[in-house]
Order: sequence, then C-alpha cells, then structure tokens
Amino acid sequence: ARTTTADLIGHDLDGVIQVTGDGDGWVAVVEVVERHSVPDTQDILGRYELSLDEDARVTGYRRVGRYRRSDSDVDEY
Repeated sequence: ARTTTADLIGHDLDGVIQVTGDGDGWVAVVEVVERHSVPDTQDILGRYELSLDEDARVTGYRRVGRYRRSDSDVDEY
C-alpha cells in the first residue's frame, strides 16, 4: 500500500492514521509529505482517505486535509 499510495498521490507516505472496514473493503486515512521544509516542523502534510477493496487494492482516494506538521489545531479524524 505504501508504494501504491506514493504512485497515486505523488508523495511519500508519512503514516497511517486510521483503518476501518466499510462492508465491501476498507477505508484508510493516511498522511503524506506534500512539501519538505527545514525545519521539518514546517513540512506541509496532506491527509488522504483511501478506499480499498477486500484484497487491499486501492479503488479510490481523496484529500481530506492539508496543514503544516507543527499545526496544533488539526482536526482529529
């Protein structure tokens, strides 16, 4: 899934936030680094929701948020 996510979105996967079953497969929420900065607390992260089938193949995705790594007011998913 890490390679597939990077290929689809065009950015490296930073972490998995949540994985839930949806009856026909899975929904995963992941964070990717959309822009690296120095210091890294200023990195721009994107939060994406991935739809996965029962075999863990990505069937769709959408960005659900974008923020700096250091932002403390990011809504929890």
